[in-house]
Amino acid sequence: AYGRLCHLLCWLDARCPLAVVGFVLIMALGVGLGTPGALWTPVAGVVFGVVEGPIGVVVGTTIGATLAFLIARHLFGAKATKFVMAHNRLRTVSEAIAPRGWQIVLLMRLLPFFPSKLLNYFFGFTQVSLRGFVGGTFVGIIPFSLNNVYLGAIAGDFARLGASGAERTPTEWML
Repeated sequence: AYGRLCHLLCWLDARCPLAVVGFVLIMALGVGLGTPGALWTPVAGVVFGVVEGPIGVVVGTTIGATLAFLIARHLFGAKATKFVMAHNRLRTVSEAIAPRGWQIVLLMRLLPFFPSKLLNYFFGFTQVSLRGFVGGTFVGIIPFSLNNVYLGAIAGDFARLGASGAERTPTEWML
């Protein structure tokens, strides 16, 4: 799967100066539909590098997470809200996180053992505001996105190490 996605993005990057915008849209759709981010972030590093890659990942993930949040809130809205409010523990959690919604979203994004795809929908069922969800998500996914895109960029560099005859600069070696 990585190889096909990488070939698709390389093809797009070679033909379009704004390929990262296309990547953002593809990633937003993928995240919104629940595909694993581990599929997208390293490939962004291979294709777009450590500057454009993280920007594309963070923006695409935030848009996709917001899409899932809105689907949960508006498509499943009444039934899901009724379910949450019918269970005392879930209702208590929903009421407790609402005043500090963006902080709770941020904290959940920084903790790797909470499945973010489920959180996107869960927060849509709670009283967290859209603004709080987007802000907490955007800031909270930056560290892991940077890490994973960087790992992809390193893998891409290793793959290309012998392919090009160009020497690396001392700055490149240091980084």
